[in-house]
Amino acid sequence: MLRLYFHQLLLMLIRQSERKYRRHPDWTANYVQEYVQKNYTSDLSLRKIALELYLSPERLCRLYKARFGHTIRTETNSLRVEKA
Repeated sequence: MLRLYFHQLLLMLIRQSERKYRRHPDWTANYVQEYVQKNYTSDLSLRKIALELYLSPERLCRLYKARFGHTIRTETNSLRVEKA
C-alpha cells in the first residue's frame, strides 16, 4: 500500500516538473517548430498541440510568433510549398 502511494506521488511530481519545463517559451516554440516540420503533411491541429503543452491556442501562437517572427500556419504553409 505504501509503495503504491509513493509510486503515485512520484508520477505526480514528474508530471508537475514536465509542465514547468514545457512552459519555458523557447522550449515551447522550438518543440512546436520541430513538430510542424515532422508532421506538416498531416492535418495539423493547433488545439491538439496546445493541449499537449497545457497551453491555450492563443498563448501558443503568441509564444511561437515572438520566437520566430511568423505564425505556425505560415510555417506549415511554407513547408508544404517548399516540398511541393
